Amino acid sequence: ILAQAHQRVLRCASSGSPAMLRVARALRMKVPKVEFTQGRFARRFNLQDEDRAKMYNWNLACIGMTALPLVYMYMVNYETCWETSKTMKTLDPMHKQQISYDMRLFVN
Repeated sequence: ILAQAHQRVLRCASSGSPAMLRVARALRMKVPKVEFTQGRFARRFNLQDEDRAKMYNWNLACIGMTALPLVYMYMVNYETCWETSKTMKTLDPMHKQQISYDMRLFVN
């Protein structure tokens, strides 16, 4: 029925009526079918995926930048000079005592 009405409109439009020409032009327009996903793994490109990848990379970079000072503090040798280990061995050869420092020495 719709095809017959379409044919009738096109025949009337060929007679030259401007309104019918507009209707006929509108009827000739093709609307593309919506393409749904074909399968589970087929996806359209989405900018959200790119943003998500950028966010993951920034998070990894921030974690790395935070870890650097922590790793440095863990690995650094806190001895101030070559005599420190010798002095520690002299004061406490068995490493049983905790050496406490007078904090007044370090005040400006």
